[in-house]
Amino acid sequence: MNVITTLTNILEKIPQLNSFTKDALCHDITVLCTKETKTIWIENYPIALVRTSQKICNKSLIKVMETAGFFSEKNETVTLSKMTFNSVNTEGEKCFQKVDFALFTNMANTDVISFKAKRNNDFWRRVISMDNSLGIVSFQMLQREEVRTETIQNELDNSKNGQWKVESSLRDGIRSKKESSALREIPFIWVMVIENKDSDTYHIKALLAHYFQKRVRRVESESYISYIGWAEKLSDINMRYFYKKSL
Repeated sequence: MNVITTLTNILEKIPQLNSFTKDALCHDITVLCTKETKTIWIENYPIALVRTSQKICNKSLIKVMETAGFFSEKNETVTLSKMTFNSVNTEGEKCFQKVDFALFTNMANTDVISFKAKRNNDFWRRVISMDNSLGIVSFQMLQREEVRTETIQNELDNSKNGQWKVESSLRDGIRSKKESSALREIPFIWVMVIENKDSDTYHIKALLAHYFQKRVRRVESESYISYIGWAEKLSDINMRYFYKKSL
């Protein structure tokens, strides 16, 4: 995938972040990707929105979103512009599901996004088309402590669900996207960024190899280690657990 090559080039240039957060990382990637590729990169791309205003407690927010056309009494398609999403305040962000980046060819119409619920009682209205999409990208920021063998074993032994939090986050990210038929047939890219370059990455490599087989790439920048895992189609990813109760 040319997208993976481009993403690799971008991650190699990531400088030391002022704060090791996904927001800071995505900001730098937004700046770098405009220099690296002609592909359209859209940060915080919405893939689902709350179906009805009954799911929102803030009355003033409901009024703003109703005026902007976010809701429909019936299970109809709702089509909104990117500008409309940007007009909703920070609290309104809780009413959407987003991916860190959606990638499109120059042929794509990215000015408007359409959503529809599968059933009348669904909580979410999901994106219904990703025409000319080159894939979706999600980032996971990891501290050195989170990937140590001792930490993983402790979480497997003592957590209520017997799972490693890092794997749970990856699985949740995959599962939530699989709910949308428009996303299931496009490339899915997951990037794990580890803060300390001296970190032991054995378990990260093993985890990503389980879910993405041979489609895993290690990238080193001046400050960080990143691992990219990708699937040509989201639907191809096997959801069998890797770490469960014992290493």
